[in-house]
Amino acid sequence: MRFFDINAMIGPYFAPRQGHFPTVEECLQEMDFYGIDEAMVYNAMACEYDNHHGNHQLLDWLDGQERLHPAWVLSVSHFGMPSFEEDIREATQKGVRLVRFFWGGLFSGLSSLNLDTLGDLFAALESSRMPVLFSNDGAAITLGDQFPQLMNVCRAFPKLPVIFAAPKIGQDFAILYKLFECCDNFHLETSSIHSNHMLEQVVHRFGVKHLVFGTGFPWFGGGQSRIALAYADLTEDEKETVASGNLRKLMEAVR
Repeated sequence: MRFFDINAMIGPYFAPRQGHFPTVEECLQEMDFYGIDEAMVYNAMACEYDNHHGNHQLLDWLDGQERLHPAWVLSVSHFGMPSFEEDIREATQKGVRLVRFFWGGLFSGLSSLNLDTLGDLFAALESSRMPVLFSNDGAAITLGDQFPQLMNVCRAFPKLPVIFAAPKIGQDFAILYKLFECCDNFHLETSSIHSNHMLEQVVHRFGVKHLVFGTGFPWFGGGQSRIALAYADLTEDEKETVASGNLRKLMEAVR
């Protein structure tokens, strides 16, 4: 089984642990230790300082790296709504196959998923079939209105792959299950799913297509997500689909 991590970070970041930040080499060492084959990574600077600089610096760092793939961080400017079409076009041309927003927490780049103000962005992403990942940074817990907002986006843009990653999911599983049931384009990253039989419940009730493997490195090690999937009561084909198959399918559909 090959593991493809959709949620990993490299580069200098605010308050680094143990006085260092994860470099490309350290990320690869962590992946080797836990048996993770590939990873979709973003630059911490793109989240915490400057999107444009951090995203392009990431491309330089990953030049020639076959196991690491770039994810660009986007945010909504406080000085007016930009046109995102050019950024998305450039990202696609440079081989980027995932963009992400931080939505909740200290470095949030979004306040809400308002369709009136963000409709042009989601339409541009949907046109290119570019997957978009929403994440609460740090230890921010999922807020009660976040799942309904995600459902609005999924329903309004049914061909846009929407992925949610959160280290802490509260008690809104009824809404989460409704997303699985109603929105084929909704996906959940697995670093937030470690409860007993949680993976199995999702797969058995809604199918394997909604889950993508992720670790949340460096805030979390690769062990808990990998072990949770490796020992889940699922078939080997189902595990392989979650571990890497779903993400590869999303990447291949970008145009």
